Amino acid sequence: EVPIAGPGGGWTARVQRAGAAEDHLIWRFVAAAPPDRLAGIGADLTGALAPALAAAGIATAMVAPDGAILSASPAFAQRAAGDAGADLAGQDFVALLRGDDRQRVHFAREGAEGSPQAVVPVPLGEPPEDAPVLMLLLDGPTCLPEWGGEAPGQAVQIEALLGQLPLGLAMTDRDGRFLFANAAFLRAARVPDGQLPPFPSDLVVRQDKSAMVNAVRRFAQGAPTAGDVTVRLRGDAAESVVVGLAGVRGMGEAAVLLSLTDSSEETRLRRQVAQASKMQAVGQLAGGVAHDFNNVLTAIIGYCDLMLLRHLPGDSDYDDIQQIKANSTRAASLTRQLLAFSRQQTLQPQVLQLPDVIAEVSQLLKRLL
Repeated sequence: EVPIAGPGGGWTARVQRAGAAEDHLIWRFVAAAPPDRLAGIGADLTGALAPALAAAGIATAMVAPDGAILSASPAFAQRAAGDAGADLAGQDFVALLRGDDRQRVHFAREGAEGSPQAVVPVPLGEPPEDAPVLMLLLDGPTCLPEWGGEAPGQAVQIEALLGQLPLGLAMTDRDGRFLFANAAFLRAARVPDGQLPPFPSDLVVRQDKSAMVNAVRRFAQGAPTAGDVTVRLRGDAAESVVVGLAGVRGMGEAAVLLSLTDSSEETRLRRQVAQASKMQAVGQLAGGVAHDFNNVLTAIIGYCDLMLLRHLPGDSDYDDIQQIKANSTRAASLTRQLLAFSRQQTLQPQVLQLPDVIAEVSQLLKRLL
């Protein structure tokens, strides 16, 4: 096996000998499995991004739909278990936190003496209720009067975190106006020149504007839940995309977190599969037509042979009957090409004598000229 890197992704080439004398080679090219996006996010949070997040006072954990922790950053492990190297996989996320009488969230190990945490859930798939959730616990005040207001440090922390994540994320205020969007979101939303418009509805086609506006308003004013909406982007109106939305609380005024994954590669693969399915259907149709057409030609050639028994060379109709038979035989060769196109018959390459081919159609060429 030989790994191959290409513009469309990775491939694996396998070669083996075949044939009675093993003088043939069979090559198989298999597309490499795409990387696990969620595993990559978990590795980033516990690896390269961990020191920067800890310095900014941000603890992170990836939580399964049933509430079990899948992975946690060293900062989260230190606050929750007192050991930055502790393995918290499988433990109940909620059991590691406690709420006080003022509706503030603390780490259970630290109790009320520890600093309160602002918890921001980020769904990592669709539908949100069946996908893992990235939990961001931000140190400091439990609320922000407004984004970038009296406590701009926390807003800067959130922007820095969202900017480094490979998942496309953006945040709006309760009025639906964009506050921030990372580079991955701009790429996935097909935003030209990276110029973020004022509202999320400006990213979609005219027919989907009302659906986007209503979804943002619902999650900004309702309970802190998560959901999604299917829309078509202005940059690619032919394909629908799913925009995840989550209501954010505990940071001052209500906000909405939007997530969008770049699906250009998936769209390209879907189109390739659709085109391959069309070609397979055309091949099956061509095979069926070839069989039926071959039956008609068999009858024509058979009647020509019967007529030649009654017309000897020199007869006025003899040459015309020969032309009908010759053209029918030539048409029969087209059926073999159709069968080869539909992969129901194998073509054997052979040396072609061009003068013989031209001689067969000389009568047609003379009439055409």
